[in-house]
Amino acid sequence: MTGFYTRYFVIGALALASVWIAVPELKKQAAERGITFSIPVQGVETSATEGGLDSPAGVDATDDWNGRNGSQPELVETSTPPATSQVPDDEEAPEPRSPIVPAQQTVAQEPSQPAPPPPEPAGPVYDWGLLAETTNSYTAAGISNGRLPGGTVVERISTHESSHGTLLRCRILRDQRWGASVYIPATAVIMFAGPYVEAPKEDRELLVRYFTLRGKIADRSSSLRDQAIRSNPHFLDYQKAAKALTEFNASAKDLVAKRDAATGAARTQLADQLRKLKGQEAQILHNFRRAEEPYKRWRARNDDGSAAIAGDSQINAWENEMQALEPRVRGMVGGL
Repeated sequence: MTGFYTRYFVIGALALASVWIAVPELKKQAAERGITFSIPVQGVETSATEGGLDSPAGVDATDDWNGRNGSQPELVETSTPPATSQVPDDEEAPEPRSPIVPAQQTVAQEPSQPAPPPPEPAGPVYDWGLLAETTNSYTAAGISNGRLPGGTVVERISTHESSHGTLLRCRILRDQRWGASVYIPATAVIMFAGPYVEAPKEDRELLVRYFTLRGKIADRSSSLRDQAIRSNPHFLDYQKAAKALTEFNASAKDLVAKRDAATGAARTQLADQLRKLKGQEAQILHNFRRAEEPYKRWRARNDDGSAAIAGDSQINAWENEMQALEPRVRGMVGGL
């Protein structure tokens, strides 16, 4: 039995000695090839280098080297960084790039003070004016562009003649900014010399308020008159007949213009259409006059809205305010 243990003891000692001799040689070859030993020790990765095993304080790295859980250390080949810079001598090494900040992490800084209003755009100097009453505006093609209330501030860009009279091409002041240009009847605008920004502020505010009130009174009065008209029991029949007559006259006018511009067979064809249209004229006029007579008779016997306007409290309040402003306005605007 003693010989049995002695024999195995000698075999174990020889195996241990061979490992002890082989390890330094393995480490030397690994270092030359740029290979490191990654040795897991209690969940912490350490490495074997030529100087020995680097392990955290208080941890014996040889425990896991001997295979505490039956595993062997893993050889991980890593690239060895070059000993010198790879950038040529005549070039500078690139600056390290800054990390990219995600967009959602960027916080916009609020300005300490509000931004100043934009300056008036450079360009031609226009005379300014005010709408004396609510009026229609038009595009360059003559299409209605909506109604503008009395007191609206404008600057005249140019003047144009049309079949409906003189039109002013004006830009409109909205929310203290000049908007796109529109065309406005010259009769609806009261003009002043010079640009709007150069007029005294107190005078501008006075004029805007006065003509705004004037526009409100006109709009309110028109609304009350419209209510009186619609209360006429014959209004709908009259409106229908009047619309038919208006459309008939427009068609006739269009056909006459086309006939006069045509020649040959086309002119003859258009002339035939006009004759047929002429045959309808008598009946359309008869229908209109039959609806017009009772409509006018009822209107003559009833209020046309004048009494409602005179007794309207809102109109009365606006008129009183206008009267208080009027002496100062007369000094700036004649013919009021």
